[in-house]
Parts: sequence; C-alpha cells; structure tokens
Amino acid sequence: MRTLKRLAAALLSMLCCLSPAVAAAQSLAAEQQLNACYTLMTLSLSEGDFEAALNYADQCLAMDELLDDALRADIYLKQGYALMYSQRFEEALAALDTCLTLLPGAADAMLLKLQTYAAMGDTQSARAQAEAYLETYPEQTDVYSTLGQLLAAAGDYAGAAEAYANYIASVEDAPASAYEMRGQCLLQMGRYEEAVADLTQAVDRGEEPQPRTHYLRAIARMQLGDNAAAIEDLDVCVAYLDAEEARMAEDAQYAAQIDADVLFSRYYRGIAHMQAGDYEAAIADFTACVEDGVNAETARFWRGACFLDVGEYAAALEDFAFCSEAGVEEESCLYYTALCHMGLEDYETAVEGFTECLARNVMSEQALYNRGMCYLQLGDTEKGQADLEASLSQGTARSEAE
Repeated sequence: MRTLKRLAAALLSMLCCLSPAVAAAQSLAAEQQLNACYTLMTLSLSEGDFEAALNYADQCLAMDELLDDALRADIYLKQGYALMYSQRFEEALAALDTCLTLLPGAADAMLLKLQTYAAMGDTQSARAQAEAYLETYPEQTDVYSTLGQLLAAAGDYAGAAEAYANYIASVEDAPASAYEMRGQCLLQMGRYEEAVADLTQAVDRGEEPQPRTHYLRAIARMQLGDNAAAIEDLDVCVAYLDAEEARMAEDAQYAAQIDADVLFSRYYRGIAHMQAGDYEAAIADFTACVEDGVNAETARFWRGACFLDVGEYAAALEDFAFCSEAGVEEESCLYYTALCHMGLEDYETAVEGFTECLARNVMSEQALYNRGMCYLQLGDTEKGQADLEASLSQGTARSEAE
C-alpha cells in the first residue's frame, strides 16, 4: 500500500512539473470532447438512462461552433427520443421540430413525432403526422401499420382498425399480422363477426398455426355463441401449450415464450365446454387450471357450478366453500351453496342459506321459490305456500317495472 502511495505521489509530482505546452497536450481537443459527449449520449440512450442522455445532448449542443446542420439535427433527434421516453412530450415535439427544421423530411424524426402524439393520446395529430409522412414518402405505406400499433396501444381501437384498413388496402397482399391486429381491434370494439372474418384471414394466410390468432378467434366466436367452433380454436392453443410444457420438461435450458393471453386457453375452453353443456370436459379443463395455477380461483368457481349441474353436490360444496373463503363470487357462492344443500336433501341448511340470500338481496325470486320448495319438503306447507306466492309476486312486479 505504501509503495502505491509513493508511486501516485511521484506521478502527481511529474504532472505538476510538466511544461505548459505538454500539459495542454494532455487535455482533450474540442472535437474529442464533442465526440466523447456524443458517444456517451448514444450509449446512455441504448441503456435507457434518458436523464444522462439529455445531459450529454445539452453538452453537445453547447459546442455549437463545432456542429454542422446534419450533426445538430441528429442530436436534436436523440434528444427528442430521450424526452419522449421520459414522457416530456411537449419538449420532445419541440426538439423533433427543430430536427426537422434543420433536416426537412428526416424520416426517423417524423416517425418519432407520430409515436409521441400517440403516446400523448392525441390521435388526431398522430393521423395527421402519418399523412405528412406519406406525403414525403408515398411508397412507405407501412406507416399505416405503425400508426395502427400505436393507436391500439393507446386504446384507440377504432382509429387503429381504420389505420390497418388503410394499410391492407395499400398493399397487394397484406400479411397475416395485419389481419390479426385489425381483428383484435374489432374484437375489443365488440364487432365480433368482423373480428372472426379478419382472424380467419390471418389463420389462412399464416404459414403455420399461430396460437394467439386462434385464441383471439375463439374469444370472438364465444361471444357469438359458436362454442363448438371456439373449442376447435382452443384445441389448437391447448395442444401448443402441451407441446411447450413437454419440451420444457425434457430440456431444462428451454424457456418457452408463451403469449400471456394464450395461457388462459384451457380456462376459456372450459367455459366454452360448459356453455355447450359438456360438463365433464369443462370440469377436466377447470381442474387442469386449478392444478396449474392458471386463473385457479375463478376456474374453481366454475368447476363448482359444473359439479352442481351434474348433481355432484358434495364436490360442488367444496369448491364453493373455497371460493367463498377466497372472496371469489361470494354472492353466487352463497346461493349455489344453498342449492347444493337442497340437492343433498339437507333442507333445513338450505332454508338458512336461501334466507341469507333474501337478507342480502341475492337472487331473490329464485331464493324465495327454492326456500318455498324446501319448506314443503320439511312439511311446513304454510311457509312454503307463502314463499311460492311471494316469488310469483316479485316476478310480476319486476316484469311490470321492466
């Protein structure tokens, strides 16, 4: 340690003894300073350190006498990028406008302005910017696809669908991805038949089955009540999940890149099976979800509903007790639990459950009707008759109100 200190002191002494000319040679030239700041600005951007990038950009711009318009424009472009990702949108637009003043028609700056407007939620300006880009680069109709992605990410599904429509109309043979993205926007807008048509185009144009496309089409088909067709799509997704799980089991180094939505394919296939009346298949799918931890609590609730429908009341009670404890569909669990006790011919417990439903205004007409039937089974004709009459009165009053 002492040796290192003596060496440092000797070096310091030598530096202090240098002549002014030699000392000046040790300093960075102005061009080197600019190059260092520019390089550090670019590295900071690539690392996502936007504050550092902005600091280096300011240092670059301070050396104005060393800059030509092309380099100055590039620095403003990078400054705009850092400002946009720092959500300082107005400042970003100002930097990009300066870039375009110095270098009119700079494609990257025009596209970054488009992205900035979309991030701000200013869809009208985003569309106008896309049109301005097309005026400068009329052959670059891919900008419509870019606009569609940005508007969809901002939640403007109508604007995104329109942008994708423009893109599809502008090319001779639009790729499957364009139809998938427009189909997803249409699905979000509740235009299910159109979504199915677009997603079918995407499936037909794809070189191999794309699980996400099938998943989206399945959801649209379920909304249309076409559960059989939805199940066919979800079968593709589940087969893909099974294959990926098998591959991960065989190769510990393999990391599957599974779309987050596609992970719910078994769950929604269970819903589709349930809606189609195939309760055993639904129970199998929901059980797999419970075991795999995919939307497990809600899957358990629907499994309980399926058990109830097939008369497996004890199994249904277990699922509803779990869900009630977990705070999942608590009111429905209360009513279904009473139905299970009624199915098990435990009429007294069922009466207690239906009475609580009435106190909490849960399924009142049904609770009155079923409690009345339970009273009759218990031999209390007077209460049974009163509940049945009350259920009819409530139904009549509701119909009149509607």
